[in-house]
Amino acid sequence: MRIFLVVILILYFTIACSKKNQMVIVELSAHSIKVEGNLVNDLLKSLNSLPQCDLAHIVVDRNTEHSKVVDVMQVVQESKCENISIQSI
Repeated sequence: MRIFLVVILILYFTIACSKKNQMVIVELSAHSIKVEGNLVNDLLKSLNSLPQCDLAHIVVDRNTEHSKVVDVMQVVQESKCENISIQSI
């Protein structure tokens, strides 16, 4: 079952990344938020300034408070990004 899930995830991200600028990586830690590797102060403004955002993939540090994760997810939902995925590292 895990192998099937891994294959599906690989296919999903391969398809999502195959078109330029469609997937945006949002990195969230206890002390910072980065969009495409760049530190940002205003997440909503940063996401809305992108030409296209079909998928926002949020990569969360395991030490980040859950309330901060929820806040970031709400901001991403308010942006023009159509879909959200999340990963804890």
